[in-house]
Amino acid sequence: MNAFGQLFRVQIFGESHGECVGVVLDGLPAGLEVPVADFLPDMERRKGGTQKGATPRKEDDIPIFKSGVFNGRTTGFPVVIYFENKNTRSGDYEKLRDFPRPGHADFVAHKKFGGYEDYRGGGHFSARLTTGLVAAGVIAKKLLNLADKTSPLPEPSGPLPGRGEESTPGYMTSTVNEWRILSDFAKQNRKNATEAEALLWEELRNRKIENCKFRRQHPVSGYIPDFVCIERKLVIEIDGGYHNNAEQQQYDNVRTEWLAEYGYGLIRFTNNEVLQEKERVVSRIAEALKKRAHLQKAESAPPP
Repeated sequence: MNAFGQLFRVQIFGESHGECVGVVLDGLPAGLEVPVADFLPDMERRKGGTQKGATPRKEDDIPIFKSGVFNGRTTGFPVVIYFENKNTRSGDYEKLRDFPRPGHADFVAHKKFGGYEDYRGGGHFSARLTTGLVAAGVIAKKLLNLADKTSPLPEPSGPLPGRGEESTPGYMTSTVNEWRILSDFAKQNRKNATEAEALLWEELRNRKIENCKFRRQHPVSGYIPDFVCIERKLVIEIDGGYHNNAEQQQYDNVRTEWLAEYGYGLIRFTNNEVLQEKERVVSRIAEALKKRAHLQKAESAPPP
């Protein structure tokens, strides 16, 4: 599998004895600082020729940014990083055309690609391809640090894009650092809405239910819910089949508890419920909004 991920997307490329190997990273926020020096400690840990049982091959493994980085910071567009292959001895692999190595992908690759694969050094199936994965990991750690507020981006000179009017209470529902990283992911989610999400959004938008304004894919307390009504502090999630997985259910429960700590209620619907029982779903949302309104009124009432 060459490509994986939905919000943070990773695609590796290259062959062991080709000109280079590398990675394409998409879904990164603009302004993330990516100095070459930050990559070197992890690249050193990956290098061969330094430990017993590892390949004796030695490469510089200096990341070269070909796109998506300007003045040492990400531009918000896909980042292309490659690593040059300099220490290759392709002649050593000629015999592999007839005698594939046990425990390697030589035989499987030959059968799958009909002999057109680059067999030198294992080609695309070489551990050399992990350089791109390590580079992706370095940037992933930066994103996690950003979310933890330990590596903040510089403050912009003007208002934060998408933040809304400063006088709008509650619109900014995550910290500045969380907002920067999550808002980019949220934009991608809005572009790739499921059929059920698109259908329900038509019912929620323009204050159609209880005159309450909903936002879709709006960051809230470190999460990106499908829909949220900030004035009533109500989150709506539409779950696909994977939410039946035990591990995912555990994550969903933690998420529900976390949102509750910030005063948000949450209701869930399945894709099938939205697609097949839309009227009932809308009715449940309306009831939930009424209950939230009564709850907020009671909480704001002065003590007797």
